[in-house]
Amino acid sequence: MEIGKLFDAIPASLPDEISECLLRSGSLRVECIVSKGQHSAPGFWDA
Repeated sequence: MEIGKLFDAIPASLPDEISECLLRSGSLRVECIVSKGQHSAPGFWDA
């Protein structure tokens, strides 16, 4: 396990949303998601 600052690896230019899993345990997952307002593709959230 590596401990660091959450925002150290974020590039100055962010053309796409980025996500990183911070913690995973059984059915629990904690992610860091960084976006500058990018839109999800049409239908992405449809079940």
